Amino acid sequence: MDTKGHQSNSVNNQRVTYPPQPPFSSSDTCRSPAGSGNREQVNYSGFTLNSHDPNIQHMANVPGDRSNINPAHGRNVDFLPQGAVSPATVHPQLYPVLPPYSDPPPPYPGINYQHSGFGSQPSMATSLPFPIERFQREFTPEQQCAISKVLGGSINGSIWLAYRLAALKNYELHFIIDNSISMDTRDGMVHPVTEMKMTRLEEAVYRLGNVADLLAHIPVMGIKIQSFTEEFLPIDTRGTPAAIAMQMKRCLDSILWGGRESSTPLYPAMLRTIKESERSPQSPPRIIYVFNDGEPNEGGSKDRIFDLLQHRKPERSPVCLVACTSVRPAVKWMNEADEQPNVHVVDDFQAEMREVKEHQGARFPFTEGFYLMSTLLGPIDPLFDKADENHIFDSADYQEICGRKISRAEYDLYQEEAYQLQNSHARNEAYRRQNRYAENEAYRLQNRYAENNDNNDSCLIS
Repeated sequence: MDTKGHQSNSVNNQRVTYPPQPPFSSSDTCRSPAGSGNREQVNYSGFTLNSHDPNIQHMANVPGDRSNINPAHGRNVDFLPQGAVSPATVHPQLYPVLPPYSDPPPPYPGINYQHSGFGSQPSMATSLPFPIERFQREFTPEQQCAISKVLGGSINGSIWLAYRLAALKNYELHFIIDNSISMDTRDGMVHPVTEMKMTRLEEAVYRLGNVADLLAHIPVMGIKIQSFTEEFLPIDTRGTPAAIAMQMKRCLDSILWGGRESSTPLYPAMLRTIKESERSPQSPPRIIYVFNDGEPNEGGSKDRIFDLLQHRKPERSPVCLVACTSVRPAVKWMNEADEQPNVHVVDDFQAEMREVKEHQGARFPFTEGFYLMSTLLGPIDPLFDKADENHIFDSADYQEICGRKISRAEYDLYQEEAYQLQNSHARNEAYRRQNRYAENEAYRLQNRYAENNDNNDSCLIS
């Protein structure tokens, strides 16, 4: 605060002017500012009210209490986390200011809504103690508040699963962005603000921009970004969260507005980074995220990529294949690669939600937060990898995914619906495989018959 009573917010550069305060005595004691991410009650002048006595007001870093002029004029305010990432960048149309955080809908039984560090978020301290306790053990209070703001504010929901993000601390993260000419095709996801279809590359940049806002608050072992034509210096993860996110977004801007590769040399790019990851057992393992729109066509076919995935060390080089197109045949090979260990395939949010609900049922709480964590953790965490597969979660996992205590009857409803859907998928898949086998067998027999006829004709001629 300066001498004129102005207080600047370093996060969003807003300046707030407070009315002049009466003088205070030297015996007054200083108060600390409201904790980052905490909810405080303030009056209409912006002064914080005493939690035990709403007739009393005070200000951060200003000694002493003052009488509240009108105790009825009180309201709750969620204070911004320290080091929050501003979404503004060189190209704001790609990183829009997203709507403010809104609380989840319950109340749920057995949940304490005033848990420290979460504002009005449910702590699940009674019904589900482990996720929140683990979250608090793995991250500092500032990191907890910032991660909660990203998942609960600019994203949406599943904050109670955020403790699983701590697994990323043990990894380097390497992002490979396909910048081939085909990535300029405008059949990507619909932009949530402009409501216009993005190009495939714009979709990749947008989705990785959301990832950057979250990764900025997680102390990973390292972050690297590259395209087919450009490899950037490693991100300096020693800086502030805002600086880390901005570094990542500058790399993405450079890829978006830079040149295009005429082909899709995916195999050489993956081979190089996997070799780097497995070169030294003393180096941290590396999760490889590949944002692309189709089959490789230079330096190695999809069969060579399958061979590479099969013979790599899965625990050293987990892989996430991120599809950036709605053309199903173009990404069919990714779904086949998904059967390899520590390989996860993820589509855009809407497509992924449809696929998950086709396997898990309409009751499955698929949120944007779950989706974002699935992108980051799917290669190393089965909870996210199994959601779009024929897998029925047990009651403990399903309760954790829901973020609340559920009854046996509610779990049975989920289990029954998922069982029916997955049985139907299995039957359809078996039917498709049977048809493919019959078609291949018929084609083989026809070829053999044609060859025999050719041989007979040759004998008759001779």
